[in-house]
Amino acid sequence: MDRILLQDIRFLIGVGVTEEERSRPQLCRLDVILKTDLSGAGATGTLSQGVDYAVVFRLLEELCTGRSFRLLEEIAHQASQLLLDRFPLRAITFRIRKLQPFTDKVGAVGIQITRKRNKP
Repeated sequence: MDRILLQDIRFLIGVGVTEEERSRPQLCRLDVILKTDLSGAGATGTLSQGVDYAVVFRLLEELCTGRSFRLLEEIAHQASQLLLDRFPLRAITFRIRKLQPFTDKVGAVGIQITRKRNKP
């Protein structure tokens, strides 16, 4: 299966269990792997046969910076579902890390999820 990689995306996101934590956007890094068939785009050189990376980025930016979240898991779930609904993907792997977590003794905390297309 072919893969599109968007790595080291950086957003300030209001994320945290407490209201205070959510009120201060925190630097998060995202990595996204989009699993899809790239043979059409490769053969024709036509963007319409593939996935527009800039659109993927804009959708993620709108989702992540447009509101606050309690959990990293919530961001990962919503972002994965958004991209699976919008593009002809077979699956998505989404990783998000909060770089300034609850203590300075931890460099980052994060999660990674993989979701597959439910419909054919």
